[in-house]
Amino acid sequence: MTRRRKYLLLLIPVSLVLLLWLMLASNWGLSLGLRIASAVVPGELSISENHGSLLGPMQLRGLHYHNAQLTLTIQQLDLDWHARSLLSGKLAISRLALNEVSIAVHAGNAQGPTRQTAIVLPMALDVEQASLNKLSIKTSDTAAPIIIDHVS
Repeated sequence: MTRRRKYLLLLIPVSLVLLLWLMLASNWGLSLGLRIASAVVPGELSISENHGSLLGPMQLRGLHYHNAQLTLTIQQLDLDWHARSLLSGKLAISRLALNEVSIAVHAGNAQGPTRQTAIVLPMALDVEQASLNKLSIKTSDTAAPIIIDHVS
């Protein structure tokens, strides 16, 4: 095998590792991941501004999601998490902060009291610090929204 071919064979996996690292540890990778998420989630997802990386910490501003059942708007979402914890089957979040969250359930989908079912997550969840500022929940066009100022 020639020396040139050996370098080429080494260059391919090194380039793939660098590309993966760039996708996970840069704002470009976060932006790309959010564009992919917008394309694959049912409904419409848009985010005005993002900072950080997929590995965290990250900050999203102007998050808007809309489908037939609801409209969700989050003015600011800050997330810092430990990606390495996924290897042990756990989602470990250091900090989650949500500011100015609005949830509107669309007419025709708002039903009376229903039987609550348990939420089953596919892995353990560990949240060190979480806060929610200014939550508004509107369940019909005529009802006044439920307002919660702060939860931590």
